[in-house]
Amino acid sequence: MHQMRKFLLIILLIFIYNKGKSQDLQLFENTWYLQNLIINGSNNIPPSNTEVPHITVNFNQPDGFETFTCDLLDGILIHNNSEFLIDSWAMTLFNCINPINKNFQIIYLDDFFVSNIDDPFGYEIINESNGSKTLIIVNVQGDQAFYNTELLSIKDISFDTFSIFPNPTSNEVIVQSLQGLNIESLQIVDVNGKLLFSRSTMNSDKTLINIENLKSGLYFIIIENENQKRIAKKLVKS
Repeated sequence: MHQMRKFLLIILLIFIYNKGKSQDLQLFENTWYLQNLIINGSNNIPPSNTEVPHITVNFNQPDGFETFTCDLLDGILIHNNSEFLIDSWAMTLFNCINPINKNFQIIYLDDFFVSNIDDPFGYEIINESNGSKTLIIVNVQGDQAFYNTELLSIKDISFDTFSIFPNPTSNEVIVQSLQGLNIESLQIVDVNGKLLFSRSTMNSDKTLINIENLKSGLYFIIIENENQKRIAKKLVKS
């Protein structure tokens, strides 16, 4: 195992000197915000609360790697244009207080990264139409972490005044106001803010949406009620 790891390090170092650095530069020039974590084919949406407002991964010049939930995982980065290794890694043990954060940290830091840390991680950077960039990291098990250079740009929105169910869902979702207010308009956007569905003047506090044609992944439902207040909720299409 030690010899195999040395061999992989040598191969990656050779690639560093022989491949272009356009994707590498993008890797280091941005802060990447975690949007979704797919483990064994299941979507895991990162928590967002006072203890963990967001989860980022940072690649610091010349060879630094760090990602943080409640605990910090960092190490020395050995990379090329499509893969990287995390060498000489360490992780703090402060632990999360919120059980939701604690459970997510286990699958993110432990299951996705640490359990596969002796093997290379593949990565790809995609330039989105809205000017942001998406980073996809893939471990040796085929699990994927999706990041974006922007937090979702949904401003002045409350997240607790309506419910959506079932969630996750594969076909239909019900949107219902918790305050009895009529829904004036409703939109579904992806993690990059792209509009995928729109409906207006429903004059009802409850509506059914067919999402059968959406791809599996993370979305946001944005609603405006009769008081012109915008509200939003995460939706997972299974």
